[in-house]
Amino acid sequence: MKRKQKKRIWPIIFFVVVPIILAISGGTTGYLLSQEATQPVITNQKIKGTQYKIHKVDDVTYIVNTKTKQKLKGLHIINGATYYLDKKTGKMAHGLKKIGNYTYYFEKNGQDNPVKAYKTVAASLQSTDTRVNKAIKIGMQYIGNSPYVYGGGRTDADVAAGKFDCSAFVAWIYRKAGLPLVVQSAATTTLFSEVGTSVAWDDMQRGDLLITPVGSSEDLQHMAVYLGGGFILQDANSTNGVTISRLNETIPSKVIKNTTWAALFQPGLVKRVTE
Repeated sequence: MKRKQKKRIWPIIFFVVVPIILAISGGTTGYLLSQEATQPVITNQKIKGTQYKIHKVDDVTYIVNTKTKQKLKGLHIINGATYYLDKKTGKMAHGLKKIGNYTYYFEKNGQDNPVKAYKTVAASLQSTDTRVNKAIKIGMQYIGNSPYVYGGGRTDADVAAGKFDCSAFVAWIYRKAGLPLVVQSAATTTLFSEVGTSVAWDDMQRGDLLITPVGSSEDLQHMAVYLGGGFILQDANSTNGVTISRLNETIPSKVIKNTTWAALFQPGLVKRVTE
């Protein structure tokens, strides 16, 4: 008869019992702990009112379409906020980034901040006309401090309170810079269309005024100051007051849907007021 071989129990002790003890005791080299350490840390945060979720794997953030389960890639606008997801990996961008001809600044939450983006390149966009730079500097002081008021900016009280509409705002900052373009109390986009020299869209430069077509409906009458680099300084109802926007941004408005600032202004006028 063949002798029965004794079962060796030490492999079981070594590969099963010991790792469990290490895991329970907080050991750092246990098999179970090393296996757990390879698992990605995933968090999900739904973007309010949309079908998208912020999907974080370790330190890399993505946006996932909850219906298709696919990662978004490229430039996307969700709830009015602009995000950029790498075209190959879908990784969310943070910090300063140049996309096409435009400069972006993506905050920690992935949302674009045009004001910060502009400030990073402002030094390279300065005009040779000091009055233009002064007018823009004055206008920048109203960002976040000046709510849009239809018909505002035509009395001393409104000006003191920083309450303007688009044309009164432009009139005021140029007046303060030493260029009184129109009568402050009567500022309108129509009056502005009659000042300065018209230039081609492709030739616009810092300080030029962008004005919607004369005869536009009241809802579409608007104007802004071109800052260079694709940025504009404006006071609009849809932006909740004075701010900086990009020409390629979609206008956050219920009146004008899926339209960029460039599409709004391009059929109109570009006026140079410093010559």
